[in-house]
Parts: sequence; structure tokens; C-alpha cells
Amino acid sequence: MAEGTESNFIIYQDEFFAGAFEVIQQNVQVFNAASRGTIRLLPGVHRGNFERESFFTNVSGGLIARRDPTAVATATSSPLGMDDATAPKLSRRIGPVEDTESAFKKISQNPSVMSYILGQQVGPEMFQDHLKAGILACDAALNGVAALEYDYSGHDITTAALFEVLAKMGDQASRVLAWVMHSHTYFKLCLSQVSDKITNVTDQVIQQASPITLGRPVIVTDCAQLALAGTTTRYVTLGLVAGGITIKESEEQTIATQRVLGKTNITQILQGEYGITVRIKGFDYTGAANPNDATIGSSANWTRVAADVKSCAGVRLLTN
Repeated sequence: MAEGTESNFIIYQDEFFAGAFEVIQQNVQVFNAASRGTIRLLPGVHRGNFERESFFTNVSGGLIARRDPTAVATATSSPLGMDDATAPKLSRRIGPVEDTESAFKKISQNPSVMSYILGQQVGPEMFQDHLKAGILACDAALNGVAALEYDYSGHDITTAALFEVLAKMGDQASRVLAWVMHSHTYFKLCLSQVSDKITNVTDQVIQQASPITLGRPVIVTDCAQLALAGTTTRYVTLGLVAGGITIKESEEQTIATQRVLGKTNITQILQGEYGITVRIKGFDYTGAANPNDATIGSSANWTRVAADVKSCAGVRLLTN
């Protein structure tokens, strides 16, 4: 069999990325601006399966202490320490998708349209996967810190419950800048505020078809991790701080379309590869390389490295 050359390949990267461009631009805004920077999407190519970041820790016991002007005893020194946090890389595949060239000719289309159409489909699925990975990781990390969780299981979400979970951040509650909710929870909050008949709030909820969320935007997504199956389904709401979830596009995206011969019809096959790295503020990932959903979504694989819980990714609320 003769070796192939570049003449055997039909690369339509321009068409693919043109199809994805508009969708990508919209989704970037969801990650960065609309979430007030709580879920960030950044470029950040790096080698290997993990990204490690070192940081200085707070001085043990604090830097400020009472001083006795009448004493001349030797003071005890404290060291400046360091720690590190690991973020896992998730390897992803696009396709492969294969169709006959004849199929496109039958509709009077150039086969290059395959790349454009797939680009439009890949855009939203890619960013939905980004969001799912970030939520899986963040929920698992916060689930391991009792001080950041308000368990209101057995009850539907209420405005009071939002205040309760914010209270977990104490005097740093203002750091929580956005909510992540399942659509079930979002509409239950609307109904709760209508039922409570809060003056001036009820009218606004009905007119705008959106609940009052304490001045914070809501990212509504039906990510499976926000609906915990059991005897009664419990729903998770996350309150995130700036940079609570960071998704880095950590491997250059590769897209290729190849003409395939030797079949009863000539076909084209498209396949792609890329990688993302997920970092959760205040936590270190300790699990296996290239984790699947079960691994990245396990609390056992996330360890808090932030000395103060108020320096973590945010808070976690459980409701019906």
C-alpha cells in the first residue's frame, strides 16, 4: 500500500472555526463577564497532566501581637511558609464524525460545509463540557468543607436560605459574587418569593420572570452534579467568589478532516483533540491523571490548602 501524502487530506480548519466562532464568543462572556469573574476561561498551555502553583501561606499565629514596652525579652520568630496546589488536565476528543461526500453532493453542497456545521455544534458542547467539569470539581471540593455548607435538605430554596449560606462566609460574604443553580432550584426560588408576598419583590419577580438573588447574577445550568439522586432528589446551589473556578485551555486544539478511500463510497472523517485544566480556588487536586467525571467529582480527591475557609472558592447550599 502506498504511503499517503498531504494530497490525501482535506483540511477545513477555517470553516470549522468560522462555524464555532459566534457560539464561542457568546460562551466566553458567560464564563467571564456574566459570572462576574467567578468562572474564568483562560488560555494557558502547559506540559504534562497537571499544573502546579506555589503560593506563600499566612504566618502561623498571625503577624500582630501585644507588645510590652517594659520588657526586653527575646521575641519568638515565625517563618514565612509556602504551599502548592495542583490542578488536573482533562484530555478531550472531538468526534470522529464520518459522512459520504455523495451525501453533500445530493444537497448541492461542497463537502467543506461539514466542517462549518460541526463547528457550530462543537462550540456549545465544548463550553457546556467546560462548565460541567468546573462544577463537578468545585462541588466536590466544597462538599468536603462542612464550614462552607448550609444543608437545607427537606425544604425548597428560599431567600432566607440564600442568606444562611452567605453567612458561612461571615464578614467576607461580599466576596460571593454569583450563584450557580439548577433550573429546578431557580424556578423554586421564583415561586417561593411569590408565595412569601414580599413587598415590592413579588411584583418584580412576576414582571421580570426572575427571582431576587441578593444582587448577584445566577448561572442556570442543568448539570447533573447539581441534582443529587436519592430517595428524594437534593439540589446543589453554589455561591462563588472571584476566580472560584478557573478553566484553562491547556492544549492547542487540533482539527483535521481526511478523505477516506477504499469503501463503496468516498467519505470524509473529522476528528479533533484538545485539553483543559481545572483549578478550584483554595484546593489541591490529589487524584489520578486525566480524571473521568467520577474522579474529578469525588471529594476524596480535593484537599483544602487555604488556611482560612473564607479564602476558598465559595459556599454550598443543599435544598429540595
